[in-house]
Amino acid sequence: MADPTRNQNKSYGYSERAIANQSFIKKMDFDTFRTYCLAKNGAEESFPYPRKPDMLVFKVRGKMFACADVSDFGIIRLKFAPEQVQSLRDLFVEVSEPAYLSKKHWNQIDAKGNLRISQIKAWIDDSYGLVVEKLPTKR
Repeated sequence: MADPTRNQNKSYGYSERAIANQSFIKKMDFDTFRTYCLAKNGAEESFPYPRKPDMLVFKVRGKMFACADVSDFGIIRLKFAPEQVQSLRDLFVEVSEPAYLSKKHWNQIDAKGNLRISQIKAWIDDSYGLVVEKLPTKR
């Protein structure tokens, strides 16, 4: 006879330990991040900082929308609307103030944390969109 309490926690095959630390969530890796950023229309990559030679920057028409350290991938920096910046820091432990960038417009994201890849991709989309929206129209 089946135990009627067995599926009450709705773990769907994941162990309680995996659910507790969300280890079943696939983490954003460098290749996924880079490929996704470069797939954006007009996106280019560069290493513009002589003092930070491993800092890979993604730009559209010369304006940065994302960056990450290629030697120690794990922290992604993305642009956000000023009214979103602090609320995201309050909601997600993986989101914090960035070093070296405007704390009013940018957040750093811990890609090794418990964020879903889809969430990080949505934030990359938002960052790219903010930058493109501010670009002057071509004549």
